[in-house]
Amino acid sequence: MKQSKKYSQISERIKIVNNQQKNTKVQDVATLVYVVSFFCYLLASRIIPISYMLSGVVNTILSSAFAGIGAILILADLCTKRNLFQNKNSWLLILFIVAVGITSVINMKFGVTDNIKTIVWICIYMFIIYSLCTRFDSEKSKKLFKILISILSIVWFVCVIISIVQYCLQIGYLAPETETIMKRQGFYDNRLFGIFLDPNFAAVISMCIIFFSIHEYKTVKHIFMKVCYLVSAIVQYVYVILSGSRTVLICFFAGVVLWVALWVRNFCVQKQVSTKQWIYRELFSIVIVSLLFGGIYLGSREALSYLPLISGEQGKVNSTHAQEILKREDVKEDNMLNNRGTIWSEYVKSLEPKEYIIGLSPRNTIARLETRDPKGYVAKTQYTPHSDYVALLIYTGVVGCIIVLLFYFKTFIDILKKIGKKVELDSMYITSLVVAVSLIIYGIAFLDIYFSNTITAFLFWFAMSYIQKSNSQIYEQGNM
Repeated sequence: MKQSKKYSQISERIKIVNNQQKNTKVQDVATLVYVVSFFCYLLASRIIPISYMLSGVVNTILSSAFAGIGAILILADLCTKRNLFQNKNSWLLILFIVAVGITSVINMKFGVTDNIKTIVWICIYMFIIYSLCTRFDSEKSKKLFKILISILSIVWFVCVIISIVQYCLQIGYLAPETETIMKRQGFYDNRLFGIFLDPNFAAVISMCIIFFSIHEYKTVKHIFMKVCYLVSAIVQYVYVILSGSRTVLICFFAGVVLWVALWVRNFCVQKQVSTKQWIYRELFSIVIVSLLFGGIYLGSREALSYLPLISGEQGKVNSTHAQEILKREDVKEDNMLNNRGTIWSEYVKSLEPKEYIIGLSPRNTIARLETRDPKGYVAKTQYTPHSDYVALLIYTGVVGCIIVLLFYFKTFIDILKKIGKKVELDSMYITSLVVAVSLIIYGIAFLDIYFSNTITAFLFWFAMSYIQKSNSQIYEQGNM
């Protein structure tokens, strides 16, 4: 009888384990479907013809659905595998969300609903997207990476081609983003907006695709696919130039320098060169790539300025002012930051001493400033801070800034430890690192990562997910 009871208990435990495995498998599949669908939704929101069709009630339904399902997936994870706690440095992100919650409560008299929505979206990025590579093993993570990048590259390639045709034909017009908001499209104000929401937002995605294409070019073996990725990179580079985005150009340069430095490091590790030779090769490579980058950019920009002439648009463009065709009229010597300096200083000066500690909350800031100074620059223009880092200070105060800086610092230390080990870095790790660093720099001039529901934020947190997963392997190997 005792032996029979023992076997019965073992059988029950096996059933429980099997049920748990089935549940986690269902969760993983649901998460994958959600992530891919959410990615496509964010992708569509950057393309004006599609975003207009999805505006209004449709967008409200879709947005609410993704927010609701995302919240359910987070709760389900909390009750089972708790992946959001397993990713490295995730405790800092939890602290950050707590800080956002506290400032939202303190400033709740100026609004509640929008701040709750923002907190939900922040949780989705930091707990679902950031934990993806912890949830899945390296191979599955790479497959998911390939699926998302393939979708992005194909859709963006088609959109960029259409936009370049608009530039060649010198087509510029206004199109509705919603029933009340009009957006510049085609070639407008000496910049290629194309069919995108904004040339800066579009250019930064094109930049990321260039790095992804280089990664895929190096990893695939089929000649046809190599050609496809090469063509994709070239087409995206053309858009980066025609977009006229100075910020993205700086990010792109920083990304290229970092990419070259990491691959030179891999070569030196492979060849087992001395530290002295390693440093010399790094410095030499950085100088050469800097000169090449500047020369290729200037040459490409000059050549592209004559593209409308070659395409037969002599009536709209002539050789006399072809060189001026890509010169931005909104950038002047006394306003090189394009009003950002005014926006940043206005926001910072508007804070009272006690508000520097915890901030004004993500979605109540403008309402708060309107009551304080109705005739102020921010109240009149309704401009957001136009910088992720200024927004961190304004929305969450010094507390939020310290948390994010500590998150970056700890990640940076882990990256240095990984780079310091004499083993080759895999291509996806290098690509993720380059994309993440480029987007961190991009955040200096744009509000597009921490408090925005965008595809840029998705790419950043997914790249960080792979970086942290790879960094954690340092400690796993050290404990073996």
